[in-house]
This record gives sequence, structure tokens and C-alpha cells, in this order.
Amino acid sequence: MQALANALGKPLPPELVAMWQVHDGLRIFEYEGLGPAASKKTRDGLESLRKKGTFDDHEVFEQSTPRVQPVKWHEAWIPIAKDGCGNLYCIDLAPGPAGLVGQVIKWEVAGGPFTTGSADLATVLERYADALESGDFTYLADSGTYDGPYLDLLGDR
Repeated sequence: MQALANALGKPLPPELVAMWQVHDGLRIFEYEGLGPAASKKTRDGLESLRKKGTFDDHEVFEQSTPRVQPVKWHEAWIPIAKDGCGNLYCIDLAPGPAGLVGQVIKWEVAGGPFTTGSADLATVLERYADALESGDFTYLADSGTYDGPYLDLLGDR
């Protein structure tokens, strides 16, 4: 964890440290959880592309409420989960003007970052647990997939 904090140049959010002390990455729907080493590796790869200018001409999702920096990749984003296509859930330590430090954002290969609210990691995990416990969403262990309606864990409620 310290290597990631050093790379970021700032301390990791306490709730992320607590999660990683219990789980080396926590699955969120079809997204595989990333532990500290995998998070740093993913971040380092994207940060390398950013520094080379690879993302300079990439368009990003438009936001009606500027919760996220309007860039393809930001050095202060911490990947916490990744799907099979390379899309991520990240913790945002440098939000846009209407966002909150520590909010969870989605990052997509095709359009970059977005969020529908400013929910922090604890809130996102609580919503996820509630959906699973209520039966609104079910994990199918035999296939490793989830069944249920689309559920926005990030939105303001």
C-alpha cells in the first residue's frame, strides 16, 4: 500500500486502507477487485500513457454536473476494480468543482471518467451489500456473473 501512496504523493483514503486490510481487492458486480499491487500496476500503466501524451486528443464523456476532472486520465485516481474490457472503478482524489475528494468514479476505455453522484467508497460498498442482501441482485457463483436490474451505486440519493 505504501508504494501506491508514494506514487500518488498523498496518503490513501482510510476506508480504502481498511478494505485492503480485509480483502486483497473486492469484486463489485462484474468488476474484479484490485488489491494494492494490482491497483498500482494498473495506475502506473495509465499514468505512463498520460505522461507520453497518449490521451491528449482523446474525447471524454460530457458531464452536466462537473464532478470529475474533464481529462482522460488523472494521476490522482486510484483503480479499485477492473472489468474484462479494462473499464475501472476508481477513487478520485482530485475531483471536479462539483465533486468530493474520495468519490468513486467509473472510468471507461472509450470515454474516460464519469459519475452520477459523489458517493465515497464506504457508501458504494454499503449500497452494493444492501443490493445483494435484499436479493435485488444475485451473484451466480457457478458462472461468476450477476443477475438483476441495472443498479447505479454512484448516484446521489
